[in-house]
Amino acid sequence: MGIGVVLIIWAVVGFALASLGSVVMMAAAKFLIRRSAAHGHAFVLAVGIFPFAFLGWAGTVFVLQAVVNEVFLHRDAGAGDSWKCPLPNGYSLSFVDTMDQGFLYDPKTQRDSDATVSQEDTVSGVRLLQVSGQFILGGATSDEISSDHASIDHYFLIDGESRRRHDFNNIDELKVDAAHRGVQVKLESVDRVYSQYRFTLFDVFAAFLFGAPLLVYGCVLLWWLVRLRSNELAIPHTI
Repeated sequence: MGIGVVLIIWAVVGFALASLGSVVMMAAAKFLIRRSAAHGHAFVLAVGIFPFAFLGWAGTVFVLQAVVNEVFLHRDAGAGDSWKCPLPNGYSLSFVDTMDQGFLYDPKTQRDSDATVSQEDTVSGVRLLQVSGQFILGGATSDEISSDHASIDHYFLIDGESRRRHDFNNIDELKVDAAHRGVQVKLESVDRVYSQYRFTLFDVFAAFLFGAPLLVYGCVLLWWLVRLRSNELAIPHTI
């Protein structure tokens, strides 16, 4: 499912939930300030707007972080059926449809910036991966269907400086070669390695940008409600 379809689904579902939330929240606001309703119309309206403000702001922040991640940081937007992130030494890791096996490549040698293709310096079907200094080690499979790590049928080591890839028939051969280079083999699942390099301080900033204004909006509504309730308690009861 492409990112465009995902965004359309999110927008439709989000608008439906925002509409429902607006109705429920406005009803709750009217109930809470029922004795001072004449002074609370603006408050009820602000409460009703909140779900739509949340939806609009969330969409804006998502688009912003998607553009920055895709264009400047060369990472995926966080939605859709494909994911990617750069690794040290200029290599990158990408996934399509599933994250149990990835595609390792050097973006500088790819002729088409919009699509990666298999060539001498790429590795497909990567299930296990390790980044250790200038070296990238891993295990890959030729079976694109199985998700079992036991289906790994070859291993590799890439020297990030020389850009040379060395292939091995089994992990013992990889360990021997890596030991000569001063590297201890500690392979991890490829999706875990992706998680280590996908997220940056910018994503932390985007999360803050997403939550801070909405938190302020919520605090203002809470303060407003307290003020209205305080005025309500000050109104003398009539018999």
